Amino acid sequence: DASQEHREKVAQKMVILDQQRDHLTTALDRLLQEIFSGQRPLRVFRQMKMYNDPAMNPYLYKSTSNPVA
Repeated sequence: DASQEHREKVAQKMVILDQQRDHLTTALDRLLQEIFSGQRPLRVFRQMKMYNDPAMNPYLYKSTSNPVA
């Protein structure tokens, strides 16, 4: 069982979380409307995973006998 003080703190946090969710929902709706209407372009961002690339990861190129130039 939680104390009344704990319940009140949680209730205050829930109010903030509800406001944040509403704000994010509105922002996402607006973004999707702008994309579908052509006002905003949809951009695709590619991941650049460099941690397995011996030329980009110092740990890998220091541990190899033939460093990649």
